[in-house]
Amino acid sequence: MRVKYGRSFTRKPATTAADKAQPSRPPGHGRREVMMSSFMLVMTTVPDEQKGHQIARRLVEERLAACVTVSSVCRSFYWWEEKICEDGEYMLFIKTKSELYAALEKKVRELHPYTVPEVLGFSVSHGSEAYLDWLAKETLQR
Repeated sequence: MRVKYGRSFTRKPATTAADKAQPSRPPGHGRREVMMSSFMLVMTTVPDEQKGHQIARRLVEERLAACVTVSSVCRSFYWWEEKICEDGEYMLFIKTKSELYAALEKKVRELHPYTVPEVLGFSVSHGSEAYLDWLAKETLQR
């Protein structure tokens, strides 16, 4: 068993010759189908790492997100007030359920220092069943 960021992961058993001899099944056959569009990846940028950590922690504490990844510094180029600007920013990758998007966006805007924060949501079209089950479980209100 490996531990990454406080979560335990078990290794998948190695594929054997007998496994390879079995006929392949169509995608999704024999597995519970998961509504992929019920999950989202939401992205926003912040000016500093501390603000990224603050927003990430609040979203997870309030169960608006199961996980928020704060990137290392990246470079953004953009138009603002008729000028091209260039700044170091941190990207937040927020994993959540689609039904929580409105509340999540409201919370991000409330906590965010920018006048017009970037808040972009993308529907998840594919994902591992185990991860999406975990995401659904961790975003339940308790």
